Amino acid sequence: MRTIGTRVRASGAAKKFVVVLAALSLSAVAVVTLAGETAGASSLASGPNCTPSGGGNVCVLDPTAHDAFSITGNSSLSADRDLVVDSTDSEAAVASGGSTVTAAAIGGPGGFVQNGGTFSPTPVSAAAAPDPFAGSSVSHGSCSGGGSDVATGSSDSVTAGTYSSLGAGLGGTLSLGPGVYTITSSFSNSSDGKVTGTGVTLYFCPGASFSLTGTSSTTISAPGGNNGFVIFFDGTGPFSTGPVTTNFTGNIYAKSAAVQLHNLSVKGDLVADTLAIESGSTVQVTQGPPPPPPTTTTTTTTTTPKTTTTVTTTTTTPSSPSPSPSPSPSPSPSVTTTTTASPSSTPATIAQSSTPTVKPKVKVKPKPKVKRKPKVLAKRKVVVKHAPKVKKVTKKAKPPKPVSKPAAFTG
Repeated sequence: MRTIGTRVRASGAAKKFVVVLAALSLSAVAVVTLAGETAGASSLASGPNCTPSGGGNVCVLDPTAHDAFSITGNSSLSADRDLVVDSTDSEAAVASGGSTVTAAAIGGPGGFVQNGGTFSPTPVSAAAAPDPFAGSSVSHGSCSGGGSDVATGSSDSVTAGTYSSLGAGLGGTLSLGPGVYTITSSFSNSSDGKVTGTGVTLYFCPGASFSLTGTSSTTISAPGGNNGFVIFFDGTGPFSTGPVTTNFTGNIYAKSAAVQLHNLSVKGDLVADTLAIESGSTVQVTQGPPPPPPTTTTTTTTTTPKTTTTVTTTTTTPSSPSPSPSPSPSPSPSVTTTTTASPSSTPATIAQSSTPTVKPKVKVKPKPKVKRKPKVLAKRKVVVKHAPKVKKVTKKAKPPKPVSKPAAFTG
């Protein structure tokens, strides 16, 4: 800085040189900042993740795809929690055509390109997030055969089972009873059809398709609400929605599918292989109550010839803190111990859960019998009251009075 100051004082030509140099420096800073925004160059100590916590996450799992996530045509995506794109491509995600993406945190190992669209907050460089539901499954029916029930212009009610085709259209209404619906070919809701269901999981066999079009309305909630699976898409078949009305409660899990969305509202997590949002779409992914914390129960039974003691210990593990914008406090661990004693001659048995947690065995020794001493009544003092002594009084006999004889009359 001192050298530059000297040059400025030296001559007017030197002053112009310094101004030009400063302008070039500012231009270089602007370019570096822009590159950071488009390529995910910013970084945080703890980046976005896909850990399930009641929903609100959008997770795109493809590890290498170009534009694994794309939003175009003045569309919008809002997520209560995180958007994570696992692709390492230099353009792993793109927002264009006036589209907007908002979430609690956005990031991944690849590039995030803002081509006329915006990501808010600025995406950060983060490691690829693992599949949040890896290893999960749904107990479903056979992936072959099945009947067909598409309500067109009528009202139908169906029960859980295996269906080749299921849905509604042309003003028809389809009511789904609770349970798992195994779709072997297609699920569709078109025109102004209406589909509703509570406690429902739609399981899609490999090769089956999901399609919502027209002005249809679909409202389905999963068993377990926002923490259950409302759609378990176990294949690569087409998965698309049009400018429809939807209200899903539960996780939408399509780990191998290329998901194309116009309108979608889901309270839960949205997981896909790739995700494209286009044509003035509105996609909302919201969060509900978190799942209950896991518990571990260990039961130990100790038997002696005269006593059986059972100790049951239940440990509640607090859920890990999440970066949700409104996190709730994690429940504290609780331990409950129950002991029962009864005469038994059954040999000792030990039953433990599969959890690796090891609890110390608790042995309770029977209490020794205590011989009770016979009760001894307290000695009481007996007081005998004697009659008062009576003094004998001896009266002395009075001497006899002298008898006076009358005088003899003489005459």
